[in-house]
Amino acid sequence: MAIKHAIAALSLVMLFLATARAGAGENASPQGGDADTPFFGVSLGVKGAFGGNFVTDPDNAPDWAIIYDDGAGGIGGGGGLYTEFRILKGHLGLEFDLIFEKNKNWSSITFNNLVEMDWIFTFNAVRMPLLLEGNVENDLVRGSLSVGPEFVVGTGASTDIQVTEGSQYIDENDLQALRNRFTATKQTDTYICFGLGLAIKVWKLAITIDMRYAYNLTQPSEYDDRVEYSGSETDLDVETIASNSMDLRILLGVAYELGF
Repeated sequence: MAIKHAIAALSLVMLFLATARAGAGENASPQGGDADTPFFGVSLGVKGAFGGNFVTDPDNAPDWAIIYDDGAGGIGGGGGLYTEFRILKGHLGLEFDLIFEKNKNWSSITFNNLVEMDWIFTFNAVRMPLLLEGNVENDLVRGSLSVGPEFVVGTGASTDIQVTEGSQYIDENDLQALRNRFTATKQTDTYICFGLGLAIKVWKLAITIDMRYAYNLTQPSEYDDRVEYSGSETDLDVETIASNSMDLRILLGVAYELGF
């Protein structure tokens, strides 16, 4: 359902951009618009990203499940390099990014209605989206809609547990032992990514603003495939895979542009 909503929203925006472009073209001089746009264009630049994460509740969780009782949310961000190739006077593009990112997610858990804890997993990843773009542009700005796969390669994961309420009911040594038994493992996933972008042209530079929604296609849906238990009932070890079910990012960038 989320993917359908994203597609509908992006389609409406593309229709708006195309209508605005057509309206501008009626009033433009013959020398403006596409006449001044190179057939082939290249952008080389950097982008920074920041946004929110969400991890959905897995299916078939047992009644005694420790984490993901109510999903998990968090933040993520980073930065890296990108390149973009455009043909047909800028109307069709292909973008590839290499973004190094850090994510932090919280799963809130309540024990015996007395102690509330945030079970936190943090993971680093390299995001590599390959996006097909439809563009509408003039001499000053370029608007785009994009879609494509995004490969997210986990490079490391760590965990922590923080008591948010009822700290007087738990011994610090017991809490530290619980922290030691909670671990996370890195994960590599494939997402479907939808993007909406704007590039403001200044000399041979472009200042870019992008909004992207990515949905994880390969994250396991079953609880037992996301969480692994080991040890004894009194000393239970809990390991979760570290990845998002979906995320939303705002990206800001700057690029040098060439045209042929």
